[in-house]
Order: sequence, then structure tokens, then C-alpha cells
Amino acid sequence: MAKNDTKGKKSKASSSQSAVTALDGHIPPQAVELERAVLGAILLQPGVMGEVAMILKPESFYMRSHETIFRVIWELEANQKPIDMLTVTEELRRTDQLEEVGGAAYIANLTTSVGATANVLYHAHIVAGKATSRNLISFASEVLTKAYEDSIESEVQMQEAEAALFELSKQNIQQDIRRADSLLEETISEIRG
Repeated sequence: MAKNDTKGKKSKASSSQSAVTALDGHIPPQAVELERAVLGAILLQPGVMGEVAMILKPESFYMRSHETIFRVIWELEANQKPIDMLTVTEELRRTDQLEEVGGAAYIANLTTSVGATANVLYHAHIVAGKATSRNLISFASEVLTKAYEDSIESEVQMQEAEAALFELSKQNIQQDIRRADSLLEETISEIRG
């Protein structure tokens, strides 16, 4: 997936820009309010991050600011540090990304986007589905662009397209395997009760 990446020097305006740009006037598939709800639910109930991390990765988010916030939460989780509004805000400040994502007020407002933390996994699946759709659009766009290039043989184009599609499919299969593992763990926990 091609990104409009200008890491390091970003203005506050760029925090609202998406990681994927519109194609032929169409807005790429996205669910910004659900992204906000997922982030807010994690801030309110950090224990869900492990399950959400099995569904989403930072690149799954349409909004670059949401991707940045999720990446910070992901890293806090990986380093076994507490996840809450204050630690996320402080980590964003420490890494000079706080203003880029909208400031401390934006982080605080994420929690107001949450209807119910119980729905976070459902919302995460929707966000993941939108990311998959964007990845498919990116894939199709790349295949189309290469198809117009006379310098590449059609057999090579087919092989490259098949390999790229296989890689995209593999990502979804891995996601399904992680979901099955999570379900198995839940079932065992319930049985042990």
C-alpha cells in the first residue's frame, strides 16, 4: 500500500490526512468514527489491546493520526507499560508526535467516541475490513499501472500480480488464524472456569 509518507516533519494539518489518497475521485473505504471508538475503548479498557492487536495493526487505520496513536499504544503494550490517556499522551509528547495527532485534547476526546467498550472487537473487525479493501484497491491500481507498461512482459506482470495477491491473502489468513487462537483460549478459560 503506497503511503503519503513524510515522517519527521509534519504539520498539524497533515494529522487529519489519510494514509491512503483518493483514487479517481473516490474516497477510499474507511470508518473513521469506528477507528476513534477502537482507540477510545483501548484507552478506557486497556485489557482489550491484546485481542485488538490480533485484528489490527497500525497500518490498518485510515487516518494517519490514528495510526500513530495505535502504534504508540502497540509499543506500550509490547513493553508491558500501562496504557491510559496519560501514558499515551506522554509517550506522544516524548516522541514529538503529540501535536501531529491533534494534541492532548484529541487524545482525551477519543474516549467520548466510545458507545460501549464491549463492542471494540466488532468495531476492530470493521476497521480491518476497510483496510483490506484499501489494500485491494492499491493492489488493483498497481496491477493496472504495470499492465500499461510495455517494458514488462505480460508473464512477468502476471507472476508479480499473483505474488502480490498471495501476500495480501496471506495477511488475511494470518489474521483469521490469530482470531481462532483467541477463540480457543477463551473457550479453554471458560471450561476451566
